[in-house]
Amino acid sequence: MHLQHDLYARWALEMRSRAYFHPGQRVGVAVSGGPDSVLLLHFMEMLARELKFTLAVVHFNHQLRGPESDGDEAFVRGLATSLQIDYLRGQADVGRVARERRGNLEGVARELRYRYFFSLVDQGRLDVVATGHSANDQAETVLMRLLRGTGTRGLGGIYPQLADKVVRPFLGLTRAEVVQEIAARGIPYRVDSSNLNVRLLRNRVRMELLPLLAREYNPQIIPLLNQFADRARDDEDFLERSAREQAHPWRDRQGLEERIPIRTLTECSPALARRVLRQMLE
Repeated sequence: MHLQHDLYARWALEMRSRAYFHPGQRVGVAVSGGPDSVLLLHFMEMLARELKFTLAVVHFNHQLRGPESDGDEAFVRGLATSLQIDYLRGQADVGRVARERRGNLEGVARELRYRYFFSLVDQGRLDVVATGHSANDQAETVLMRLLRGTGTRGLGGIYPQLADKVVRPFLGLTRAEVVQEIAARGIPYRVDSSNLNVRLLRNRVRMELLPLLAREYNPQIIPLLNQFADRARDDEDFLERSAREQAHPWRDRQGLEERIPIRTLTECSPALARRVLRQMLE
């Protein structure tokens, strides 16, 4: 029990210092049924009593695994009922949408899931949605982006907050801590069979590449990649603000068009010029 108390106490102290949640807020907890999101729900339920905010369980059924997906949904609904917390659910036939778009299955699933989360905030049903991404998820994301090719923004990995609508309270916890804690508390959870499919890049990174790097190169690879992502986000924030401030005198907006003198742009450093052009396009 001492271990359980220590982990929650450390996490709750971090949440209070980050001020993600406030009295009177209505906070949704995205729960898939897996260990990360289930433990997050239990921690958030305790934190809500301390900080006086209201919880809702949010579940999105991707309809990718037939009866298994429906079983996850029933399990999460049961959790919400047992904790006497409101239950909100969305769904989409992700496989069909991905085929129609000829898109990446994981990418389409994420897009539709987050579209649902954002809609709950935009409609005023929730103030923010919390997801259960852990330090391992962060390390996996950074490695995947390195493998695919990315810039500073991508190297920032999973951002702790997204558009003031989504927060990731568990980024400071490793998956090992989550698994140990949930076992110590005897909390049941669901296992997603698709997480064992090594044809998916994230699963290969999780099950093969990260263990290899930890075993053969650096056992601290997960915290190091998380620290790297933290620094990349700090750098990105500074460089974005610098580019905006330096280019502001020369950027000329006329209706929907925005212009900047070519000579001014070519006299900038390539790093600054790229950022200015990207900001104008966005």
